[in-house]
Amino acid sequence: MDWCRSEWSDNYRMQEHCYTRQVEAAGELVDIMGRIAGDKEAERVVVNCNNQWTIPTGTQNFRMVLHCVNRQLEARERIR
Repeated sequence: MDWCRSEWSDNYRMQEHCYTRQVEAAGELVDIMGRIAGDKEAERVVVNCNNQWTIPTGTQNFRMVLHCVNRQLEARERIR
């Protein structure tokens, strides 16, 4: 994962920790995508958060994408 390598270039222990957290977050995002399938508004939230947390190499920070998606969807529910 380029994100972890770019953040922790010389610290392999932190890269490993980062990889683990990124994989967990990616799995949670897959679950969310399954739950919101067909909800165009919620799908746009995921796309927007994904775009916001993509680095120039094209790699996403899945933890931050997940955080962004959760906060946005929670806010949407509160104002409905």
